[in-house]
Amino acid sequence: MATPAFSDMGKDYPIDNFTVQGATDSKTSIQVLDADGQTTGMYYWYNDGGPGYPAGWFDAAGLVSAGISLKAGESVFFYTEEAGVTIQSAGQVITTDTTNPVSGFKMLGNCTPVVLNIDDFTVQGATDSKTSIQVLDADGQTTGMYYWYNDGGPGYPAGWFDAAGLVSAGIALEPGESVFFYSEEPGVTATVPGVSL
Repeated sequence: MATPAFSDMGKDYPIDNFTVQGATDSKTSIQVLDADGQTTGMYYWYNDGGPGYPAGWFDAAGLVSAGISLKAGESVFFYTEEAGVTIQSAGQVITTDTTNPVSGFKMLGNCTPVVLNIDDFTVQGATDSKTSIQVLDADGQTTGMYYWYNDGGPGYPAGWFDAAGLVSAGIALEPGESVFFYSEEPGVTATVPGVSL
């Protein structure tokens, strides 16, 4: 899962701003998921093929452009069949916090150029332990699951903890890295922090 580490200021981030290096046409893909965690779109990277065939994300036949944009902090699944492929994002540094709805499943990530602690992603409108994050490995398997707890006073700060509310997630997200958010409740939002310059 990846998110832009640099984003266009004041507007959504076109998916074609993610460029791929070292990939053969159609061997690297992105998947877009809905609030139920189901794939709603799958698009493939095609290198610049000359006039009328610019590099970008297209359907499997390489004909229909994905035409997708991400809000600040939103993420997509990347997958490649090949070793050594890299993804690059471009744009300006986000300096303001961005709030995203997270009812159901949502992928959110570090859209800044610095490492962020997962506890910097704050949750609004959630009951303790009803909103969670899932950390996935390169095979798409869950390697950790943590729950949001609101500020419980001295010694119990708001943040992401294990199911018992005792062990802090202690996760650092590198620029562009993401996690799955899930909430059982409607109206829950998560705030992605900006960078103080």
